[in-house]
Amino acid sequence: SPLIPKLIEFRRVVGSAPLTHFWTDDHSVAFARDKIGFLFVAISDSRQSSRVHTSMRPGVYCDIVSGHRVGNDCTGDPVVVELDGTTTVGVREDSAHPVIAILSE
Repeated sequence: SPLIPKLIEFRRVVGSAPLTHFWTDDHSVAFARDKIGFLFVAISDSRQSSRVHTSMRPGVYCDIVSGHRVGNDCTGDPVVVELDGTTTVGVREDSAHPVIAILSE
């Protein structure tokens, strides 16, 4: 599965950074690894979206599960982190994987 190498990349980059902003509901789980990375996983078929804290700086990040960075461009879905460090997460109906992962690098 193409998902496994992406999750290995996420783990390699975040290393042993502290777990922060752990969040869960009936349909999904999300957590940040300090200000280095943020991971969201849908654990049901629900297409519900939620606003969660990421610990990331404000900006537009590249979801490494749906694509990758090419220079300053992203072949995956953009993930917008607002000024307060939150983002709206959910899994699109056309998504192949119920996972979103962003990295600060």
